[in-house]
Amino acid sequence: MTGKDITSAADSPVEDPERGSFTARYDWTANDDPSISIVRTVAAVTGTEPTEMRPLYEVVDPEAMNRLLTRAGARTRPIRLSFRFENCAVTVHADGRVIVAPCE
Repeated sequence: MTGKDITSAADSPVEDPERGSFTARYDWTANDDPSISIVRTVAAVTGTEPTEMRPLYEVVDPEAMNRLLTRAGARTRPIRLSFRFENCAVTVHADGRVIVAPCE
């Protein structure tokens, strides 16, 4: 990301009005899986219950994504994955950032 890095505690995405996006930060070395973190962040941004959202696996392979983003050394590499989910543009970084921008 360029400019000011706006991040938050898990499950509390912080809005970046200049970019029209929300950013949350997770620790995937602890108990957070990237796939679960994405669903939680998108749910928080859209105001939707996770159980009311379509399954993430319809958009991306959650197991493959989890392996890619949590493998040894991933946090130190510029790995990111972008896709659309629940009418939002989602970008997930190996350093634990999940950036969600609602699509107009």
